[in-house]
Amino acid sequence: MADLAAGADAIEMNRARSQKSGVSSQKLKYAKLTILLIFSLLALPVSDSLSEDSFTFKYSYFEDSRGVRVDSPMFVLKKDLSLNTNLSLKYNLDAITGATKRSNVDAVTGATVAEHRYEYGAAISHKAGVNNPTTLGLGYDFSNESDYTSHTLNLNISQDLFQRNTTIAGGYTRNWDRISPNTKDWDRNKYVNSFSASIAQVITPKTVALMGYEYSQIKGYQANPYKTVSIAGTRYDEALPEDRKRHALIARLNQYLPYQSSIQLDYRYYYDSWKINAHTVDTKFFHYLTDNLILRLRYRYYNQDSAYFYKESYAVLEEYITSDDKLSAFTANLFGIKFDYGLKGIAWFRKNKGFREARVDINYERYIQTTGLHANIIQVGYYMPF
Repeated sequence: MADLAAGADAIEMNRARSQKSGVSSQKLKYAKLTILLIFSLLALPVSDSLSEDSFTFKYSYFEDSRGVRVDSPMFVLKKDLSLNTNLSLKYNLDAITGATKRSNVDAVTGATVAEHRYEYGAAISHKAGVNNPTTLGLGYDFSNESDYTSHTLNLNISQDLFQRNTTIAGGYTRNWDRISPNTKDWDRNKYVNSFSASIAQVITPKTVALMGYEYSQIKGYQANPYKTVSIAGTRYDEALPEDRKRHALIARLNQYLPYQSSIQLDYRYYYDSWKINAHTVDTKFFHYLTDNLILRLRYRYYNQDSAYFYKESYAVLEEYITSDDKLSAFTANLFGIKFDYGLKGIAWFRKNKGFREARVDINYERYIQTTGLHANIIQVGYYMPF
């Protein structure tokens, strides 16, 4: 619910500001608004330091036009270990169904019938300092499926400056992956090192901006062992380079709007050593329909060039071959609508301390890609602080 919090917090703080008077009170409310906006922009994996204890359940449903379906329940428990330290535990299950082969295309999908992916995660965050605190985070995730295992280590640090009007942040992520195809008699490794840096700045009490940079280097097996390419009547396994360097520049703007609304604008420029250049524009609009019901509208535009080795068809066998249209040039559009409801709007929940701050949400997104792929994404969630 991080994106929802960005809009909801901005709206809620501005609403509170209009209900009180006095210079000192105004300054206090402005300070709270800017702090909330900054933290909503950081979007670090373990940035929720000093958050109240909470339980979150999220169910996601994905189905695309190629017959792949994913059902994914997720549970997250957050617990404060002390005033400045909290622990987060996560469990996620992806149940994937889909045909392993499709006779009318060259590609063989990576999905298998009744394939299950299990993910377990833990993160700890500690905050030091009062006026300009430093937040340190450490996280570990493990995921496993029949043909793939992954270990992920996350390290994050953020530092507030100038009475929390500026926040600088950095992170490092290391992945160790093992690929063991069910239809092959070999195993392969993949290693990923990722670095990130960002700075968030309060521009006005109603406006916060962020700029960031991300870099990752991937080494090892990066092909899909189930994909094949037909060349002159013979099928060959997909072959991709085993080294890839990725760069991304990010800009974000959070802006409060009149009439209990706010908007979040994101732009991301991406390029890598496979010669893929991509542009992403993501817009989210938040509006209070009632005191307890928030509407979020979303539109995302994505455009990329193809990898230098990608071809729609190959006349002869080459060093690198692929039938994966994710490496082709394409444009994609995503449209979304989300409703988030605070259960304190219902009398029974409002009277029960354990439930009065709970929230439920439902989200629908439609994804359309110019390669012919399209998908429906549905999410429902429940959040309860305690």
